[in-house]
Amino acid sequence: MCRDRSCLCVSHADRRDLSLHKIKSLSSLIGAFKTTSSKLIHKNGMFDFTWQRSFYDHIIRNDRSLNNIPTKGGQA
Repeated sequence: MCRDRSCLCVSHADRRDLSLHKIKSLSSLIGAFKTTSSKLIHKNGMFDFTWQRSFYDHIIRNDRSLNNIPTKGGQA
């Protein structure tokens, strides 16, 4: 159980493991999400599913910020 109000607690989606884990960073949160969802996706038969290796986090604060996000072709 999470007793510190400054932490975010996430429980595993796997019903066999109901323990709570302290998430200390955005990277930890993303990692926990990817691990848990990957297990469920593989369990449901999508064995070739993989996540992209890394991620880049950026807060979109306004329309200008949204419009400046590069697309796959390198154009904003």
